[in-house]
Amino acid sequence: MRFIKQFLIILFVSFLGEVLKAVLPLPIPASIYGLTIMLALLVSKVVKLEQVEGASMFLIDIMPLMFIPAS
Repeated sequence: MRFIKQFLIILFVSFLGEVLKAVLPLPIPASIYGLTIMLALLVSKVVKLEQVEGASMFLIDIMPLMFIPAS
């Protein structure tokens, strides 16, 4: 249950980045908006590191698998 909540926080921040990309006419990718929002939330302590650490470490661990093309 803890990891589901962490993934939902990360997905919500990513969704906010997508919304900003659709609303703002700047040539900035949605992922950059999402990273900036997450940084602002972590620095302002709205989201504590412990609230997203487990899911983010899991995503970092499986990241090499995402770059291996399916053959």
